[in-house]
Amino acid sequence: MAVDAKLLKQIKHNDPKERRKAIVALADQRDLAAVKPLEDAAKGDAEPKLRELADRAAQHLRAQIEKASARAASPAAGYKGEEPTIRISEKQMARAREYLDEAMSMVVAKDNGKATKALAKALQTDPSLRADQYFLSLASSLFNTSNEEAIKKLMSGEERGQFIKAQEQGKVQKRKNEHQSKAREIGWSSAAFDLIIYAVVVGIITFLAPIVVAQLLARTVDYQQALTPEKYDAETIKVSRQLESVVDDFQNQSIGALLIVAVVNGVGSVGSMVVLCYLIHLFASKVLHGSGTMPFMMSQLVPFYSMMTPVFFIWACIVLGLISVGAGMIGLLCAPLMALASLVVLFKSAGKIGTAYDFGAAKGCMSLAVGTLVLSAASTLFSSLIFGTAINSALATMGLA
Repeated sequence: MAVDAKLLKQIKHNDPKERRKAIVALADQRDLAAVKPLEDAAKGDAEPKLRELADRAAQHLRAQIEKASARAASPAAGYKGEEPTIRISEKQMARAREYLDEAMSMVVAKDNGKATKALAKALQTDPSLRADQYFLSLASSLFNTSNEEAIKKLMSGEERGQFIKAQEQGKVQKRKNEHQSKAREIGWSSAAFDLIIYAVVVGIITFLAPIVVAQLLARTVDYQQALTPEKYDAETIKVSRQLESVVDDFQNQSIGALLIVAVVNGVGSVGSMVVLCYLIHLFASKVLHGSGTMPFMMSQLVPFYSMMTPVFFIWACIVLGLISVGAGMIGLLCAPLMALASLVVLFKSAGKIGTAYDFGAAKGCMSLAVGTLVLSAASTLFSSLIFGTAINSALATMGLA
């Protein structure tokens, strides 16, 4: 039997979706002539997933043809039940065939749960399929049993449900195993590299911030002084002089002092990040029972913060620049957008934590919230203790305590 020329053309279509449809349709041809186009697609398709699908389809089709040939040579091995005398309409037969095609597609994609559901629907729609050799071959290979046992499982809601449940549990376990394997590939060396990049980014921004602010303040002073005489009143002169004083203070800061502050802030930011990630990991793994490692979570979260921190810094510089040249209203309009962007970053962070521990963005948001709150509370308590100790020492020095 010749393969449909339309399918041979469709399997080379530019649209991957059309090529996928052709692969599934060829797998349903039950003709040895369809194996060659599938093998060609398995070797030459541009999409790796479609190559894999075509390879599975070719192997499955070849296996089904061999089984059908074996049954034809030995009729006793086939289904021994009597053919049903129920009359099936053309519409029912067409619908059953659609379910059968869907089952074939799911078998090729190794989704046995959905394949079982589709086969059960096909049999319910067209009971005469129990005498169809292709249907029997597909069902028996799916359950890895005889034809009679496969029909029995498909017709029994309890047995079918148990099989589907076992398949779904197997998929979940496989996904968890793959996730754990991927998580274990990321070690502390990778996490340390990400933290170094984060420290460098924070340090550079800390170093540049006073310089940028000084320049913007200087521009603000120039703008104030360029006002028309009627607007350049005593209050404006006072504000300009105050700004000039602030600018002088910024510009008098030495490069060495700025470098020291930048290094200290970079190291401190890394310390805070490590503590935050540890708190998130504790809550995510111990309380929410997430499946992941701290280095893997850090590999998801820290580079994201390293990328977003400069974005917000540049955005803030643009807002301040607009304000410094008198476009204050435009600059203030950017504030709600920055707040919205902060929420987006929050949800993105939660999503990355959820991905790292394989439990979704909602639990990721909970983990991030708990970690942030605990870190903030600990920082506040630590600062209070330090501040209280400093006051008591000062009072004792002055003889007031």
